[in-house]
Amino acid sequence: MNNCTLIVDHGIGTVRLQDNHLVAYADDFENSGSSSIVSNGGNMVYDINNAGAFPHITPTIVPLE
Repeated sequence: MNNCTLIVDHGIGTVRLQDNHLVAYADDFENSGSSSIVSNGGNMVYDINNAGAFPHITPTIVPLE
């Protein structure tokens, strides 16, 4: 995913990220009610400004089974 405004506007449930390449966004993971985002740690996230009004989420690293 590349050059968008927002990656995830998360409100309910859990988002699971696995080996994504995310580049050039205004905001990455906004907390709109749920901060449950997990990752295998293999994501590449670059050039994110995080200028939005909502709190931002740092994904929790969970190894693959």
